Amino acid sequence: MRPAFYASNLLHEKQAILQVQVRLPNPDATFDFISSEDIGHVAGTILVNDAQERIMRLLGPERMTLKEAVRIVGQALDKEVQVTILTRGEAAAQMEAASMPSAMNQWHLHNVIDRAVSYLESPEALVARETILKYAQHSLQRLQQWVESQLTKFRD
Repeated sequence: MRPAFYASNLLHEKQAILQVQVRLPNPDATFDFISSEDIGHVAGTILVNDAQERIMRLLGPERMTLKEAVRIVGQALDKEVQVTILTRGEAAAQMEAASMPSAMNQWHLHNVIDRAVSYLESPEALVARETILKYAQHSLQRLQQWVESQLTKFRD
């Protein structure tokens, strides 16, 4: 299984959200925000039903920018969060300071800055949407629902 952009990635911005000032290298990057619960449902269905697909790409149910996603978290916390741009160099330095390996750092910057929407518009994305709908066997969790279910993690 190859999920695209985890909703839980937003937890990396928890402290900045609580301080109502989030800096991102590309706030307008568009992602799908798939929940771990939906990934788990798909995995369970696959294990029980012995799916034939060898590689399964998965997408969340909605597309939105990082800025929109951060603001959804802020609203759930009753905070008006400001989102501003972080330069590529600042983002790289921030990830390096957090001990992110250099290769992961470069991969992240490439996907967030250079090709942020390209995957969601690819033929693979169409298959990924069909796959998750086929195997999830329930309504997919929208980001707002996921945030509300994770509020204690954002507050701690």
